[in-house]
Amino acid sequence: MASEMKYFWDQTTSLWLNGALHGKPACVFTASGSMHGGQESTLLTMLPPLFHHGMMIMGLSNATPALSNTKTGGTPYGASHVSGPRHDQGLSPDEKILCETLIILKQITVDRNPGFFPQKITDHTAGNSETDCTDKSAYGSADNHT
Repeated sequence: MASEMKYFWDQTTSLWLNGALHGKPACVFTASGSMHGGQESTLLTMLPPLFHHGMMIMGLSNATPALSNTKTGGTPYGASHVSGPRHDQGLSPDEKILCETLIILKQITVDRNPGFFPQKITDHTAGNSETDCTDKSAYGSADNHT
């Protein structure tokens, strides 16, 4: 996990003590310049804070055909992307499908559990500013992630 990400999670003690993230859906994703750029180890080191917060981890099933077909990235632990040695490669069709699968999983979880996903999240690391979770543009789409 990048040191900046670790620092972020280290600042969430109040959320952990209050159980604010317990039961919330979560997934991890990564990118690297090569197929052997440490993607799986990066994803695995990002999971423990989510488990400690009691979050519901969503991964990619091996039954997802794109996971078996991809030649450029993909792991059951989360979506991944290989950007190439010059970081000039966009998402492959399989990588887009894997990203979209995680977005769909999150939406199914939210739709089946009304009230499961908060309308606003208070950012305790930035002076208690709030993020509007109903703004769909904040989630983006796999089509515009490059």
